[in-house]
Amino acid sequence: MQKEITDEMLNEFNAGMKVNGAAIRLEREKGMTDKNFIRIAPSSNMFIASYNLNPTQEFYNMLEEFFKNYDIELHYNNTGSIFW
Repeated sequence: MQKEITDEMLNEFNAGMKVNGAAIRLEREKGMTDKNFIRIAPSSNMFIASYNLNPTQEFYNMLEEFFKNYDIELHYNNTGSIFW
């Protein structure tokens, strides 16, 4: 059984992103109940009605490495904007 991504993990990852001045963060997808979906989102949604992010491969490498430390293998939607 896959380990769950916790709020503490998200907070830790986001804190590291903030220190590095990153314009993106991770947030739990609202309204999803069957799985633990996480969305890649702008650091601030102020003044943003909608968005389409295209993170670099370096970001995905950091993300994979971070969650590997918790023995979590990530799976992505077709655009890579949501994972579980």
